[in-house]
Amino acid sequence: MRALVLDGNVDPVTWSRPGRLDTSLRLHSDQATAKTAIAFLNRCGRVGRARCAFSAGSARATRAKFTALVRRLRGHQQRFAGVVVDLPLLLSSFAGVLFTTQPEPGDFGGWTRFAQVLQALWQRANPKPPMSPPVQRRYAGPVQAAAVQCSDSPSPAGPAAYPRFAWRSLRRSGLICLTWVWGDFPCATWPAQAADRYAGPWDRPTANPILVVGNTGDPATAYHSSVRMARLLASARLLTVRGFGHTALLNPSRCVDRREVAYFLTGALPPTDTVCHQDSAPFAPAG
Repeated sequence: MRALVLDGNVDPVTWSRPGRLDTSLRLHSDQATAKTAIAFLNRCGRVGRARCAFSAGSARATRAKFTALVRRLRGHQQRFAGVVVDLPLLLSSFAGVLFTTQPEPGDFGGWTRFAQVLQALWQRANPKPPMSPPVQRRYAGPVQAAAVQCSDSPSPAGPAAYPRFAWRSLRRSGLICLTWVWGDFPCATWPAQAADRYAGPWDRPTANPILVVGNTGDPATAYHSSVRMARLLASARLLTVRGFGHTALLNPSRCVDRREVAYFLTGALPPTDTVCHQDSAPFAPAG
């Protein structure tokens, strides 16, 4: 191995060791999502309606507005752009959109667009469906993810434990984070295990140092897991990214790009405690 970048990390010890909780709760992914969702609403409230359509004028008022929308959709449905929206769909969509703060080709449109959707639901608007179908990505579905996680990361067997996991996540992280527990649910009865599953040690010497990248506001792989990864490896350097979304790859930073290119080409690591920022903050002014 001449050069390796690990972007958006899980704590390898927590991932590989059995525990009383499912994998995502052991990794605190539900809490990372809750933290980022609150940041979404707080920032939306502070920037105002001109930059975030769902803003209620302050962080507190915007959080209260979202809570009111959740209460309205609990047990009820609305139509939006040809889709029937209920509470589970709203919450799972919100959790998913937190991964990328800015629009991407073929993607939903980032935080600004989702705020427009929230406002349309709030106003009970029902726009026409988009003319072009959504882009279908190969090998990016939940079954592929489960094939990796369920065969590689130990999870308590049997479906009966998962309602208990859901209650624990609900108490510590709120409704939006139940997607993590039920996303892990296939592992309760997954029939296969990885033939060469690795469970450490993690400090074996490598030919060259490894560059570890972590976003402070990552809603899936919490930043503390990147810190842990860098400390466990025999030779690694942590590059911290002040920003939101899952991975620097999906949430561009020219600062990160420069550091990674230099590392790949020459092996030069960023100085210790280097901090980069994302190119565009969520709800930044257009242009």
